Amino acid sequence: GPYCGKESGETALLWKLLSQLRRGDILVADSYYCTYWLIAACLARGVQIVMKNHHKREDNPATARRINKHQRTVIWDRPTCPEWMSEEVYAEQPATVEIRLVDVQVHDPGFRTKGLTVATTMLDHKLYTAAWIGSVYRSRWLVELDIRSIKCSLGMDVLRAKTPEMVRTELWSCLLAYNLIRAKMLQSCATSGRDPRSLSFTTTLQLLGTNWLLCAVIGVTSELAQLGEEASSSEL
Repeated sequence: GPYCGKESGETALLWKLLSQLRRGDILVADSYYCTYWLIAACLARGVQIVMKNHHKREDNPATARRINKHQRTVIWDRPTCPEWMSEEVYAEQPATVEIRLVDVQVHDPGFRTKGLTVATTMLDHKLYTAAWIGSVYRSRWLVELDIRSIKCSLGMDVLRAKTPEMVRTELWSCLLAYNLIRAKMLQSCATSGRDPRSLSFTTTLQLLGTNWLLCAVIGVTSELAQLGEEASSSEL
């Protein structure tokens, strides 16, 4: 997408990606994307959403149908036609959408937010429990941590290439290295039974860099391979 001017906003760019979603997918996003039009577009594709409730919408509207103390369903009416939407497209939009609001408590240390309300189109509260909905939304934070690993640990916060072709090469090379490191972390966890998210990406990067350099100098031996497995599963 364009880097400045019209159609460079986050929601505008997301609209261009909706065709990549398939029926049965779940779109997890923050409150900025929790709009009537985006939700309606997802439902039309058979895509469910899990998003923090938009800050301009009430978390406990008087018209809500209460499920229990921390869950309720609401009916959102179709807003007036926005300037960017044609009358023909507007007429095709549903008159209402039904949303389930779930109160999520955050007890993780380091998080400023202690509680939030998540909006979802998955209405079956027995099949998709409140705890599960909360865990799905909180897992979105892992994406932020992964982006930080790519930008900071792998040094991709500033691109150094000077041409579009080399910029693409730089990006794909970085993602290749990132995926190789993550694959190694998964292999180590499969051996040790640890949770992959309990390992440090930066420490793994440093350890693998040292091991790869050593292997390049003296070659790979069975002893080095075993040592790498043990170090990955126990020291990270």
